[in-house]
Amino acid sequence: MPARIVDGDALWRSKKLKKVPARFRSEYANLLPLAEANGVFECDPDRVWADVYSFNRPEITPDIVGEILDEMERADLLRRWKPNGKIYGYWVGIEKTGRLPSESHVKRYKNLPPNPPREFTSDNLSRIIPDNPGTCPEGLVLDWIGMDRIGEPEREETEKPGQEEDVKATKQIPILCQTILGVKAKLYPEQTAMIQALEAEHKGSAVINAFSEWALEHRHDGIRSPVAAFLREAEDLLGGSPARAVAKTPEVQNLARELSYLSKGEIQFDDRHKGRLAEHLSSGFSVEEITSAFKEFYGNLDKTDAGEMKFAAKKFSETADQLAYAAGRRKKEAAAQSALMESEKLRLEREAAEERAKRVAEQAAEVVEDTLEWG
Repeated sequence: MPARIVDGDALWRSKKLKKVPARFRSEYANLLPLAEANGVFECDPDRVWADVYSFNRPEITPDIVGEILDEMERADLLRRWKPNGKIYGYWVGIEKTGRLPSESHVKRYKNLPPNPPREFTSDNLSRIIPDNPGTCPEGLVLDWIGMDRIGEPEREETEKPGQEEDVKATKQIPILCQTILGVKAKLYPEQTAMIQALEAEHKGSAVINAFSEWALEHRHDGIRSPVAAFLREAEDLLGGSPARAVAKTPEVQNLARELSYLSKGEIQFDDRHKGRLAEHLSSGFSVEEITSAFKEFYGNLDKTDAGEMKFAAKKFSETADQLAYAAGRRKKEAAAQSALMESEKLRLEREAAEERAKRVAEQAAEVVEDTLEWG
């Protein structure tokens, strides 16, 4: 089976996946590579078990695989049908841009399973991918052709390490406008600045994916200025709305105010930052632990470095759990060391007391012996 690209943003924020029992959620990414070039795979539990679990997951049985597939289907992540006596599966949404090969590339594959019923796909979205990806500028669409065994694009000899991460949303968004919407877009300086700000807050790939999703939804709307329209919704599409909602809770608001106070007002937390702080609180860290971590974080900042101070809120909100965890570990290790030293101190005191008692007893015995001799 070919390697697969996993859309991390879609996976991590999937509301459907949240409906799956927690013990099975990680299996979604594990099973996704079963899909062939047309998104279909043989979905018999015994076959899936043999392909995915038999080699290195002995604790997973075919019956458990059946439960996993049932839960995936119940959450509408998976759709199954049974033509000609065989069970086939199709991952909902896998036909979206960049997740399946283009039509011309699909033709290169032999012995593919039958295509899914039309009602299984979302308006056949994969067909917006050009039949000849080579004509698409800047490598817009990543296909499975030319993928290495771990699902990463193979670098050409002339490519420098890390170059694949240098894709900019400012370059890709105009291309996506032309490809998806059929609109030639030229970025104005203020739009470029806004997109760069989004890239600084989120990953460039996340901004590109958000625009792709937005463009697909509006490709029939005839929007004259798509970039401007997208930028008005960008924060919500990139997860701003949930962050803003949770950022309004009193606990998070008070925490942000306290952290700002501790920085003498130099560091301000917006709703996105508060949303990340809320995530850390919900994962089990207390207000006291995060506050303590911030004191250490702020104390280590170079207050004369404008760039460091500018992104301090973002950096802390993203790493607060790690900082709090590290501080907690150090505290526990210090407490354990202190307890060990106290235990060693008590042991030495006990041995010294026993030694003194022994000497007193010996001296007493000598006195008795001397008395008897003189008597």
